Amino acid sequence: MEQKKSKISQLSIREKRVLIALEEKPLATYDELASMTDLSKSVVFGIVKKLEGPPNSIPYFQVKSLPHLYNLGLQRVDVIVKADSEKKLQIIKKLGDEHPYIVFYNRTYGDVNGMLIQLTNPIGSDNLIRTLFQKMKNFGQIDDFKILQYSVPSVYSTIKIDAWDSEYLSWNFSWEDWFEKNNRTAPITSNHSIKQLEIPGSAKNWIKKQDIAIIGELSWNARRKNSDMIAKLKTRGWEISDPTFSRRLKLVKEECIETHRAIINPINFDILNTFLIWGYGEEKELQKIKTLMELNPIPFLSTLKIDGYKLYWYLHLPTSQMSDLLFYLRPKLQELHINYIDSPRTQTYLLNADAWDEKTQNWIIDEDFYINQVLGSLKSDLKNN
Repeated sequence: MEQKKSKISQLSIREKRVLIALEEKPLATYDELASMTDLSKSVVFGIVKKLEGPPNSIPYFQVKSLPHLYNLGLQRVDVIVKADSEKKLQIIKKLGDEHPYIVFYNRTYGDVNGMLIQLTNPIGSDNLIRTLFQKMKNFGQIDDFKILQYSVPSVYSTIKIDAWDSEYLSWNFSWEDWFEKNNRTAPITSNHSIKQLEIPGSAKNWIKKQDIAIIGELSWNARRKNSDMIAKLKTRGWEISDPTFSRRLKLVKEECIETHRAIINPINFDILNTFLIWGYGEEKELQKIKTLMELNPIPFLSTLKIDGYKLYWYLHLPTSQMSDLLFYLRPKLQELHINYIDSPRTQTYLLNADAWDEKTQNWIIDEDFYINQVLGSLKSDLKNN
């Protein structure tokens, strides 16, 4: 039986060249892309529009700006919630819809059956996360929870289509070579370098709610005209003039954006799945993995965090790649946990401007806002009601 070709395999050589150029420089102008690909500007323009796709379609790629959470006074915190019933899963889903600091949630299977939740949490309010989920556990809304928190920047990798063999529908990549042999690769240059301010949250001195809304638009799709983002903001209730938007956008990009990533949609390959691997190992061995990712990133979409003896790796990759990955990774870990993530049903949210208090120039972190109001919205499901 003839194998079904992936969507990426149907692209022409010229279209793949443009996509590779976008991976290298996500915010490149059409002139720059033309120079990088040896194509005319008009041809590049047409190809980019095709790759972006019509409205409400699945694009080949998206350029996303990653907020510089440290400068915003925020940090990513993941919570794996055990919930072995559909009723409890629906309660967690409602929690994700209601909580001001949750930015995504998705179902998880394997080591823990339940939900993976990620929050962009104000620095210094870790106790509120534990209190929230402990109360839900006490109320019988969840079975258990595990907080995964790392005080280090993430290391990112993206899909590299030049490692994809369209004829054989396979990847030209070896985990054995990556783990054992690739120790002399030249350092890569980041797409975007931003100064991390000395004091966490220093950008809070000037930021306004409208700036958080602008960050949200950049996080959703940074490769748009200012006028398009202004129009989108208007549909969300933000009336911002062209001069004001340009001025605030410059400030936001200087201090509140960590990097820009051209993310090729994994669904275009038809064979990619999502896994979360986390565990503990010797700090020296884990640091080697971090260095390898920085010097020679894998050709798959992933987020890696190495914090001392702790490892967190969120990967989109073919199931066929898992065997070798685990074979070479397992000896480096004293404790290993794996979860299959239901990525197609992931629910994501932008940073919530309503969580910002312009009077105090700070994120709202009182217990009533963070916990009581949220649990109150779930009261119809609470065990004691």
